[in-house]
Amino acid sequence: MREAGFRSFGIGVEAGNDKVLAALKKGETIAEIENAIRLSCELGFEVSLFFVYVAPGETMSDIEDSVRIARKYPVLKADFYNLIPFPGTQLWDWVEENRAWTGEPMELLDSMDKNLRFSKETGKPFFTTRELGADEREYLAKRLRETTLEIQREGVERVFSRYGRLKRPMGWLASTIFFQKLFFNNNLVRRVSDRVRYGSAGAGPGKEEART
Repeated sequence: MREAGFRSFGIGVEAGNDKVLAALKKGETIAEIENAIRLSCELGFEVSLFFVYVAPGETMSDIEDSVRIARKYPVLKADFYNLIPFPGTQLWDWVEENRAWTGEPMELLDSMDKNLRFSKETGKPFFTTRELGADEREYLAKRLRETTLEIQREGVERVFSRYGRLKRPMGWLASTIFFQKLFFNNNLVRRVSDRVRYGSAGAGPGKEEART
């Protein structure tokens, strides 16, 4: 992948322990996933991690395991997403059977921005569980948003370490919600960011990030 021009590598971790991974039917163990993260970092990729949270049966302690994995390795970023019950899935059926919706299902799916990094209003729960009610889930959205942006700041500081003292203001800027929305919605900003990061025009379409 290095020879093909890839610089970034995304890994769908989903959860931080085997109990929740099994419930999500992930198919890998946390040891296997951690090994992939470690090897990707050692090979010099800018690694991004992706998690979901508040699955049925998942506790606050389980989510702390996800945070621990996100912070354990020198990754560029880690994103946490509300687990979404799409129509036709077992999760949808579970939420329906348990009458666990926090609002009208289709309105929830249509109106919510699922990415915590874009706004302080995101992260509102789609459903509740016996382990984690609405208040706990609101708290988790805030906690995980802070974790996401802190890891982003630290990751950017590592990427821009060659710029010396400038790495800290760059890290701060990259971890603001304003810049996150700008970066992910503006191709020009992304191209300029690639020039600064890589000293060239960037990775090009399809080569900047691979995701597993």
